[in-house]
Amino acid sequence: MERRRCDVHDSIRRVLVLAMLVFVWFPANSPAQTVGPEAIVDGFVKAFNTHDAEAFGRLFTEDADWVSVAGIRVKGRADIQAEHKEAFATFFKTTTLASTGTEVRLVRPDVAVIHFNWELNGQLDPEGKPRPTRRGIITIVAVKQADGWRISAGQNTNALPPG
Repeated sequence: MERRRCDVHDSIRRVLVLAMLVFVWFPANSPAQTVGPEAIVDGFVKAFNTHDAEAFGRLFTEDADWVSVAGIRVKGRADIQAEHKEAFATFFKTTTLASTGTEVRLVRPDVAVIHFNWELNGQLDPEGKPRPTRRGIITIVAVKQADGWRISAGQNTNALPPG
């Protein structure tokens, strides 16, 4: 009887040690955990700063709608990606984008509205001269799909200069 009790305690101890190891190997911020809609902003900034149109395109649903700061509406992931591929190769090729504040509101568990403020540096004018820092805000409607959160619709708006 005493031997059986020791075996049970050893088994419990092993399970607890295994549970602790799993916790250490898979912390709460692990990619194995569910990623929220705010990850779209991180992906957006990373794709923009690496000028990676393919990574940028993967942020969108197949049937996404996007309105640029110039007021140009682009429909569909392929066209959004193509527009940004051209922009990354030309007037955005020397730029750096930073998120300066993000707010996420879940409308439903699978739909979120994201507002993120941005700051853009390094853009050159047509003559090759540096443009001043630009600021703006992007409004995104994000939907949760089987492979993660994607942009279903969005609008990018320049902020008015101070003063």
